[in-house]
Amino acid sequence: MLDPNSRGFRVMLGAQSMVSSLAIDMSLPALPAIAVAFSADAGQVQLTISLYLLGYALGQLFYGPFSDRFGRRPLLIIGVTIYTVSGFACAVAPTIEIMNAFRLLQGLGGCVGVVVSRAAARDYFSGSALAQTLSSITAFQAFGPLMAPVLGGILATYTGWHSIFLVQGIFAAFMLGVTWFGFGESLPQANPYAIAPRHLLRNYWTFFSNPRCIGFALVSAFVFSGLFAVLSASPFVLITLYGLSSQMFGFFFGASVLGYMLGAFGNRRLLLRGVAADTLMRYGLVILVFAGAAMLYCASERLGGVAGIMLPYVVYCIAISFVQSNSVAAAMEPVPHMAGTGASLMGAIQMASAAGGGWLVNYYFNGTGTPMGIAMALAAVGAMAAYWLVARRRRTV
Repeated sequence: MLDPNSRGFRVMLGAQSMVSSLAIDMSLPALPAIAVAFSADAGQVQLTISLYLLGYALGQLFYGPFSDRFGRRPLLIIGVTIYTVSGFACAVAPTIEIMNAFRLLQGLGGCVGVVVSRAAARDYFSGSALAQTLSSITAFQAFGPLMAPVLGGILATYTGWHSIFLVQGIFAAFMLGVTWFGFGESLPQANPYAIAPRHLLRNYWTFFSNPRCIGFALVSAFVFSGLFAVLSASPFVLITLYGLSSQMFGFFFGASVLGYMLGAFGNRRLLLRGVAADTLMRYGLVILVFAGAAMLYCASERLGGVAGIMLPYVVYCIAISFVQSNSVAAAMEPVPHMAGTGASLMGAIQMASAAGGGWLVNYYFNGTGTPMGIAMALAAVGAMAAYWLVARRRRTV
């Protein structure tokens, strides 16, 4: 089993989180091809993203409390197994409806890596060390989305969209083996009452009544709703509207994830130098608002072509790195006794918001990039409002 203080342990946790991101980012370049294969419209195919995110949100409500009760390791193994089987099933789905059903199930399994990695980090660390660990996990996690759209574009172009889901299943099966041999139980002591209804409701109240917990959870939720609004709509904007090939879409999209990764490394480096996490978060939020405004203007005016879409998005992704890991650490800091439940609630709020953002931009999609720009700008403003109006409040209960 890997030492929690080792780089290998952080890499493993980052890879567990990366498993779920592959299910989204790798499939993006293939969405138009899937629409053609199933004779489906854009809304039906974009549901493959929204339903995955819905399953991702719902599953976290299960894994967090149950990992507090039965331990992190068994829940991680169960979730990765569900994800693996669902990935292979998506590759052979005969209809778009059946694929969407398996995508929902894939989301239910895929969320376990994020829940357990955050809970395990909180089991071992606190304060600045927790923020640094989460930032390291985020930086490695971003390697998956960096390569996934590129790989997905190549697979979609040369071997067809089915191979994308086969590769997802194969990688998940590999991570299942890594988990079995490398992940030791991190929970210091199982809580026999963690899933008792009364105890569970009391934990939920503890989280939702604490302004720091719910405030920083909302900050994270808003920034991710903007992120996934662009993820969901960008294939149709960049490929259908601007004429990019699936392969070129992967390279352009990979640039935004490179920004996300560089931002995560920068955040960790500044934390190590003693810069306060709250300060980094505030600067990140300001940059998010400017990036959202730039995206809205460029998308609505068709200014700059592909660069007018991608440059604001890259800046948005860099800023997310300074907001995300610090907001997660701040939200979980007050609840060390219920780290699994806290991680699940935060993740569920985050992904439910992301699914909602993706659904709204799909519902109002009009063949242009304007709905995508509106969604990203509103998400940035919402994150800023959640920080100043909720997260910064003093607890009064």
